[in-house]
Amino acid sequence: MVVKVDANGDGLIGFDEFCILCQAMDGGDASGTKFKEDDGMNEEEELKEAFDVFDIDKYGLISFEESGSVLCSLGLKEGTR
Repeated sequence: MVVKVDANGDGLIGFDEFCILCQAMDGGDASGTKFKEDDGMNEEEELKEAFDVFDIDKYGLISFEESGSVLCSLGLKEGTR
C-alpha cells in the first residue's frame, strides 16, 4: 500500500497521498469521489479522521509500520483481505 501511493518516494504516506488512496479504493479518482456525506462531515473531514487513525505518532505522515499496526489490529494481514 505504501509503495503504491508514495508519490514522492519518501517511504511515508502524507495526507494528500492518503486521500488519493482512499478515493481510488472508493471507486472515485483524484478529481471526483463517491464519498457519502450523510453524517454532517464533509469529505476532507472524513479523510482527516481516517488519516489520524493511521498516523499513530501524530507526525502528519503514515509509516509502513503504522499502517501495518492498524491493519493488524483490524485483523488484516499482508496478502489477505
